Amino acid sequence: TATSAICVTGLVVVDTGSGLDEPTLAAMEVATDAVFVTSFDVSGVRNMRKEIEILGTVGLLPKRHQLIVNMAERGSGMKPEDVSTVVGLPVKAVIPRSSDLLLASNTGVPLLTRKKQGGAAAKAMRAFITIIAAERRRAAR
Repeated sequence: TATSAICVTGLVVVDTGSGLDEPTLAAMEVATDAVFVTSFDVSGVRNMRKEIEILGTVGLLPKRHQLIVNMAERGSGMKPEDVSTVVGLPVKAVIPRSSDLLLASNTGVPLLTRKKQGGAAAKAMRAFITIIAAERRRAAR
């Protein structure tokens, strides 16, 4: 189910559960952009590929879509290039595993709204937000 929606610099961000349930499909029907999030595990990457293929087949894949890898860890046996090859999209950002990210996820308090916003995960998220904002500005011209 859709767990949260927040407005970030003119964007409404809808955080959905994994899979293509009814609330997710409803959100995709009106989405202008999509950020797909996966991790460095084989089953998650394969499922991501399938979901993106299904969205494309049924006409719900937004024109602007991005892929990021979350909770990335060196030595996992996968690299961003592997994910890109399987999913068929370039990986735009890699968010490293961090205790701050786990704490934010487990407490429901977004990492970038917490007072302590340091660390590699927050830095990677800010860089990705900068990329999205720049791409949207270019598209608006």
